[in-house]
Amino acid sequence: MRDNGSRIETLHPAVSAVYFLCVISITMFSKNPVVTLSGLVGAVLAFPFVCDMKKVTKTFGGLAVSTAVIIIANPFISQNGMTELFRIFRFSVSLEALLYGANFALTFCAVIIWGACMAETLKSEKIIYLLGKGAPKTAIVLSTSLRFIPLFAEKARRISRSRKALGLAEGEGRSGISYASKNFSALVGWSLENSVETSNSMKARGYGYSKRGTFFKYAFTFADGAALAATVSFTAANVAGQAISGGFDFYPRLAEIPCTAADIVSYAAFAALALTPAVLEIFWRIKWKYYESKI
Repeated sequence: MRDNGSRIETLHPAVSAVYFLCVISITMFSKNPVVTLSGLVGAVLAFPFVCDMKKVTKTFGGLAVSTAVIIIANPFISQNGMTELFRIFRFSVSLEALLYGANFALTFCAVIIWGACMAETLKSEKIIYLLGKGAPKTAIVLSTSLRFIPLFAEKARRISRSRKALGLAEGEGRSGISYASKNFSALVGWSLENSVETSNSMKARGYGYSKRGTFFKYAFTFADGAALAATVSFTAANVAGQAISGGFDFYPRLAEIPCTAADIVSYAAFAALALTPAVLEIFWRIKWKYYESKI
């Protein structure tokens, strides 16, 4: 879906950073199921537009397993609910614990997906652009960390292929454990050596010792200002509505979902915030297809 790129990647890095921080923070810290579902739906709809389908499929597969594990495990970990559904041995499975586990699992999925979108949108050069002048050491740590993860995975595959080419094939039992441990040892050695080389290289270039510029220049346009204003407005409306509301909790007994005027405004504001990337992507793709048909 991202053959033509995503619209959110064209925004100013500061606007993208503010948007993702707002939507992730609200999704993470709100226990209200309406907010959780809004955040999850927005993340799922935006994900294919920002990341390639291979990564989307792999992420969804892993999250499906994680969701099932969390939902099943939580009733046995938490025994605080008052509405007992059934018992398994000495464990009481309550409705509150089951629903809390489901809400936590969906929140976990939403945060992971939004985080993947953020990592895909805010590349290393954008992070350095945002933090390079004020916090150069933080910028380089974040930048190298994001870059190091795919390098680490690729190096692990190369080590495994090289050992197999030398006839050191993977075995079973103790030999399999020995094979994996030697691969891991080689990978750790490479990562430490690479870290030292990177550190020495940056030190030799004087990184962080004086005020620096950046090769990348991002102009703050009218569209960036409109996106930032919308993000701040929706976030403020949601936070204000949740502050006025009586709140929602699962324990000790399941509470009713707040539905006052302030709550409805809060829900609508966050839904608009979470769905904005997907709506914009769909709008621009329809517009693009329309212009193509006129050629």
